Amino acid sequence: MVLLIDVSKSMAGQSRAFAQFARAVLRRKGKTEVFCFGTQLTAVTKLLRPGEAGAALERTSAAVQDWDGGTRLSGALEELFRSPRHSQAIRGAIVIFLSDGLERGSGEALVKNISRLSRLAHQLIWINPLYADPRFTPRAAAIRAILPFVDKVYGCQDLQDLADLIPKLFADF
Repeated sequence: MVLLIDVSKSMAGQSRAFAQFARAVLRRKGKTEVFCFGTQLTAVTKLLRPGEAGAALERTSAAVQDWDGGTRLSGALEELFRSPRHSQAIRGAIVIFLSDGLERGSGEALVKNISRLSRLAHQLIWINPLYADPRFTPRAAAIRAILPFVDKVYGCQDLQDLADLIPKLFADF
């Protein structure tokens, strides 16, 4: 399993909850890798795993230099693909992408990279806080561009939403 957590400014209300969720997922059996991204990709598995939860989250947010910064989803995915170790982790994995999908980069590059991620992954699941609002409709070009490559989309705003989602997420595995 691979978790990709958007920690950009637009995700400030969810980043910490999503990192806590990732820490809980790391405790399950099986290999799990966790990455955070804003304008760059940061591997955080080793930071989230040990010690007390609060300390692990502080370590993680301190190590991610662009926490609460901008968003370059496509660039972060390109970084992921450039690393043989990281790209091997996503090959055949269940990839959970936790992001609002609001991209500042090229829509064309985003489609190319999400398409590649979808092909490499066994399953691509998107947890998007915008989808938690029943009135939400995907108008942003980046969000619409991602949808054809995603196996499932769920709306989540906070830890309670994530807790409620866990049975659905892990029912098939």
